[in-house]
Amino acid sequence: MNDFFLDLSKKENGKYHFNNETVSTGNGSRSPYNIHLLNLDYKNHKIQIKNEIGLGNIGSVSCILPRSNKLSEFSIRTRSHFFKLFRKDKKSFIIKCQDEKLKDFISENIYLSHLQEYTLNTQFELIIHCTVDNNHYEINTEYNIIFENRENVLIALIQFYKDLINKLYI
Repeated sequence: MNDFFLDLSKKENGKYHFNNETVSTGNGSRSPYNIHLLNLDYKNHKIQIKNEIGLGNIGSVSCILPRSNKLSEFSIRTRSHFFKLFRKDKKSFIIKCQDEKLKDFISENIYLSHLQEYTLNTQFELIIHCTVDNNHYEINTEYNIIFENRENVLIALIQFYKDLINKLYI
């Protein structure tokens, strides 16, 4: 995983930090706890990636953007595997957004389509929230990282964030 983050930081011109700890899990047991933190700068907007491997096995991507008339609050979450069994369409994500143009952009995004494929073939699940504050938008993604080839998910998420920034600020 370290090699992947080092290569990604070079490719994206980011700053990578790795923290390796051993933490107590109770009753005298100890477990490894690794944190991979990658900060990317894309068109003067900071994208932060954090993967926690050990106790939680959680990944997150976050970005704070200045207010724009092109963005409204939205959320994307994975349908449950049980629910997908009974749906005729194979869409894995539930997208909620008041702005129909933004909702269409999100649902047609190629990188989000790649992420949908992972939800069909793995145990990958994610939640993305975009909330509005007085001065900025905060976009947060959380996802589990308990599946093979989790690196590909991270690459697609980064590209989705870049596409969103491009849509908003070009």
